Amino acid sequence: VVNMVAANDAPLVTSSAGTTAYSEQAAATIIDSGIALVDADGFNGADPSDQYTAVIRLTANYETADILGFTNTSNIQGVLTGDLLTLSVITGQTATLAEFETALRAVTFYNNSDTPGEMDRTITFSFDDGVDSSNLSTKTIQVTALNDDPTNVGVLQSASVVTEDISSTINLSAINLSDADAGAGVLTMTLTTNTGGNLTAVAGTGIAIGGNHFIHVLRRNINLNIVLFNNEIY
Repeated sequence: VVNMVAANDAPLVTSSAGTTAYSEQAAATIIDSGIALVDADGFNGADPSDQYTAVIRLTANYETADILGFTNTSNIQGVLTGDLLTLSVITGQTATLAEFETALRAVTFYNNSDTPGEMDRTITFSFDDGVDSSNLSTKTIQVTALNDDPTNVGVLQSASVVTEDISSTINLSAINLSDADAGAGVLTMTLTTNTGGNLTAVAGTGIAIGGNHFIHVLRRNINLNIVLFNNEIY
């Protein structure tokens, strides 16, 4: 007498070829729409099952602003903890292998930072049928940082009444310049007149010069430390 004992077949996860591109603060982007899940016998020969789970992990160059996403279905739910997203069957429900494959294909990547690192992210997929775990299959996300425009959340004095040949003051104290990704870089603000006259800097705010109707203001505040005039630095 020969007793035949069925052995569970381990599942196989296969990522699609190529990489996934992601640009700074783009909408949540599907990581791998072509990932494949194969399991010849499901959970000990049963499919659907309530024993299935899948794990998606950001395994290389993770940043706290990186977010793995999944929208729950009627029978599969996702739980995100840091760099780890776990998909499981909702209590009281069952799910098929095909439904888990669709779920893996729906997982997204998002980064909400103004200064994301551009190191490639590695996303690792795996599946467990309740008896055996699959291989680890990876997909690469190429992240591109974009330059953010500088902003002024303050108010520039809209109009000034001046008298000919008499120096008048323009109040710039309400200007509030910022740039989310400038870092230690230089911000430049240019003030011009469109009706003639000279702009000068007064004591306490910078260096006073005349001519050419402009003051070039550097750094991110109004305390001048460099003034450009006729391509010369003063």
